[in-house]
Amino acid sequence: MDEAAILGDRVGIMVKGYLTCLGTVQHLIHKYSGGYLLTAFMYSEYSVTDDLLPEIREICPSLKVGASSGTQFCSIVLGNSQEFSISKLYAKMQQLQEMKKIEYFSCGQSRLEDVFLILSDKFVKKKKVLDEHAAGGGRGISTVADKMMNPVHDDAAKNAL
Repeated sequence: MDEAAILGDRVGIMVKGYLTCLGTVQHLIHKYSGGYLLTAFMYSEYSVTDDLLPEIREICPSLKVGASSGTQFCSIVLGNSQEFSISKLYAKMQQLQEMKKIEYFSCGQSRLEDVFLILSDKFVKKKKVLDEHAAGGGRGISTVADKMMNPVHDDAAKNAL
């Protein structure tokens, strides 16, 4: 995915043989990802829940914990840069690092790979709904199938077809 992001002017993402989106890398990241991501690893005597999340919520109230492993590691979806101050967040993270609460952290924009994973997950969920509907003897399944199995949402992708 990194090569496509670097070399491509426009990128199309296919999931299980279906074109799911088409556009510039920045457009796809903005439209389909959660925005900025923060990952942090805490020192052993501190926890993400007690020592990191309350501090970060003051700066970014709409954060969502994307993944965590135990009490010391987490990946946080922060949202778009209009929702919070990146400079305040970075200053707070450096302060926590100087206080020896955080061992290391990284903060950055979502990547094209994240967009692919999000779209893959949506596609699998849609396919599951379709399969359950077909197994239940649902009527009008061909119309539902056409809509569910053609997940192109992007106007640019529709026009390219």
